[in-house]
Amino acid sequence: MAHDLGDVVGLSITTTNAAGTVEDASTVVLTIDLPDETSVTPTASHVPLSGVYSVDFPTTQVGLHRVRWLATGANASAYPDASCSAAASARS
Repeated sequence: MAHDLGDVVGLSITTTNAAGTVEDASTVVLTIDLPDETSVTPTASHVPLSGVYSVDFPTTQVGLHRVRWLATGANASAYPDASCSAAASARS
């Protein structure tokens, strides 16, 4: 997905149990690798018993952002994604 620099990007994951029923994980961590090769781990919002974890991430750098959700413990899973931010004039 592509975004303009400064956009707030909504990121989310839904965890399920082995049967596919939505269920919370023990721990969920989001890591975003930024274009300058640093990384951030913003705290995800979570409604208990929903299995849904989300972050609104404001882009501050132009380039590829690699996203990794990692759920551990009960209902462990991993989900990679990516987002690319461009200077507004570059997409006009």
